[in-house]
Amino acid sequence: MKKITSIFLLFVFCFTSCHSVNHQQTKKAVEPHILVIFGATGDLAQRKLIPALYQLNLRGELPESFICVGIGRKEMSDDQFRGHVLKSIDAFAALKPEERERLKDFHERFVYYAADFEKTADYEHLSDFLFDLDQDHETLGNRLYYLATPASAFPVIANHLHHHGLISDASDPNWSRVVFEKPFGVDLPSAKALQLQLERDLDESQIYRIDHYLGKAAVQKILPFRLSHPQIEQRLNNQQVDSIEITLSEELGVGTRANLFEESGLLRDLVQNHVMQLLTLIAMEPPQTLSPADIQAAKVKLLTTIRPFPLDDLDSHIVRGQYGPGEVKSQAVPGYRDEVGNDSDIETFVSATLWIDNNRWNGVPFNLRAGKRLDKSLVEIAVRFKSSETLLLRIQPNPEIALVNEDGKKTTFVTIPKTPEAYEMLLQASMQGDASLFVGIEELYETWLLFTPVLDYWKANPARDFPNYPAGSAGPLTISLLLESQGA
Repeated sequence: MKKITSIFLLFVFCFTSCHSVNHQQTKKAVEPHILVIFGATGDLAQRKLIPALYQLNLRGELPESFICVGIGRKEMSDDQFRGHVLKSIDAFAALKPEERERLKDFHERFVYYAADFEKTADYEHLSDFLFDLDQDHETLGNRLYYLATPASAFPVIANHLHHHGLISDASDPNWSRVVFEKPFGVDLPSAKALQLQLERDLDESQIYRIDHYLGKAAVQKILPFRLSHPQIEQRLNNQQVDSIEITLSEELGVGTRANLFEESGLLRDLVQNHVMQLLTLIAMEPPQTLSPADIQAAKVKLLTTIRPFPLDDLDSHIVRGQYGPGEVKSQAVPGYRDEVGNDSDIETFVSATLWIDNNRWNGVPFNLRAGKRLDKSLVEIAVRFKSSETLLLRIQPNPEIALVNEDGKKTTFVTIPKTPEAYEMLLQASMQGDASLFVGIEELYETWLLFTPVLDYWKANPARDFPNYPAGSAGPLTISLLLESQGA
């Protein structure tokens, strides 16, 4: 009787949750507003934000009353900035010939404002500038600020915006939202310090922290898939699952990001954020509803049950690596130290085993693997069942969700055709005030709580064997020893 009741409750939950998913995916109209991009002449804006805005405009998903203000330190006219916009679209938006006639109306929505992020006077003039735009374009005082800047500028810009009346009160009819790129802190103390600074000037409801993996359509399918397939959901537990592997493998090296990567390392760049988001989505308990607050609460509850790494035996739970010279697709490529020009001990590879101490997952190893200059590009979650079947949730390439039996026969549940790029989804969600695709502060704290001791240990104990894997390989040989020690 108890089993029947549980199945019935799961059916009811799945029915109501799937209804919520469909409702959530119904597009909410975007209200008139001004989008202000700090760092508008930088790489992120040129490669991602402007092409994403172009695609949103092409699909009619920007409001009629909309203007984008690009802010940068360079002196530039509106026409010069619009030239940058057109170059960005030509280079990164896959512009079709028949679409070119629509570019004029689109690029005229862009204006430029030269400002030093730290100068008080520039914000005084900005207030008047935006007010005039509000009047001219009927944008109702709604503002979306996108900080495509170094993280060190986050609290400075937020404080100036608040001090100069550029942030409306959270209870006002007109709204203000501020989007922050990663990294949000470099460890737990810095993340807490940054949050404390921002709380002086912004309400938490106005803060949107980006993890661009949450904008990927395949990642957004994971939770709805679980809720709509009770025959799979009932098997996601330690009675039926042998292990779970999460892979984020890249063929590319650090390239032009060498200097930035040198300040972060792979653990900060990919694991603490992207990999952990994938882990929470496959391992968390179903949320009470699909509201942003309930989803984030379910993630936090899961994260608090992850066993801390034992620092006295860290090498048995986590392996770090750095690529040396090698070959990728039969092409010789340099090692990481050649790219940064020094004897760096920054990791470009991490393999770790996590244990979740709760009733659902006790005893199941979660094997995480992420790295650059590996033998293939692959992002996926592989749930290995004790029945020898594997549930594959592939994010890229060729996104899909499928069950593969021991003979290799595949049952495909979900195929994911070409969808909007992640930044299109994230920009649209921030314009709509939908926080479900952004990272909550408590989940951020929990991931930093897990990994900050590891980072501190590595800082105090530099690696002595770097580089320890050639570019184009599967990573350090010590990975197999780690997996063997965990029984994988």
